[in-house]
Amino acid sequence: MTATEVPAVELRISINETEPLIWRQLVLPQTATLADLHEVIQAAFGWKNAHLFDFHGKGKDGRKRAIGILADDSPEGAESATEVGVLELFDPTSPGMSPFEYVYDFGDHWTHEIEVVGVGELPETTIVCKSGGMRGPVEDSGGVGGYSNLVRVIGDTKHPEYQDAAGWLEWVTSEKAENFDPTAFDLNAVNADLDRLSRRIWAEAPSLEDMNASLRRYFGYSGKPIQMDWI
Repeated sequence: MTATEVPAVELRISINETEPLIWRQLVLPQTATLADLHEVIQAAFGWKNAHLFDFHGKGKDGRKRAIGILADDSPEGAESATEVGVLELFDPTSPGMSPFEYVYDFGDHWTHEIEVVGVGELPETTIVCKSGGMRGPVEDSGGVGGYSNLVRVIGDTKHPEYQDAAGWLEWVTSEKAENFDPTAFDLNAVNADLDRLSRRIWAEAPSLEDMNASLRRYFGYSGKPIQMDWI
């Protein structure tokens, strides 16, 4: 059975001031919220979702908007990312750079610029990365400058700070310094992560048939099938 195709929006997202540029080109359903987009960005760049975030910029009416996770200390007028749709900020019929940016980790301040590529289609409840460049930065590495310094030190085994940097890198990422490649980009691995994310975001409740099959498979249950008469 062929999956139903749904309208999508295609976005090119890049981390500001990185050189070479770290970027991903993503396609997601037009029904997605900004909370969904936040999780998509996290998965596509390899972030760990360990810090606060927001989308901010000026709307068409000139009004400044800050959209993220609401808390007691959120600024006046802040909006919840779960309540704002992607299309409200990123119109696929108007390609070009968006006035809205995504910032992750208010300490390291990773600013992601978002360009609207255009309208797309994809099977419902899926998210796709079409292309990209470079591996994502290392979490808590100190922003663009700190990460650039880390890459420089790890690339020089004779650097006086190499041992400390290599030990920290392994502690944070579980990667050996000698295997660290800042230029690596694995499209298949990114899409595998996005597939797992999409199945979690749009998870469907198991059918009665699935529930009964699971009982038979795992517990040898062969009694009366489960009924849901109380619903």
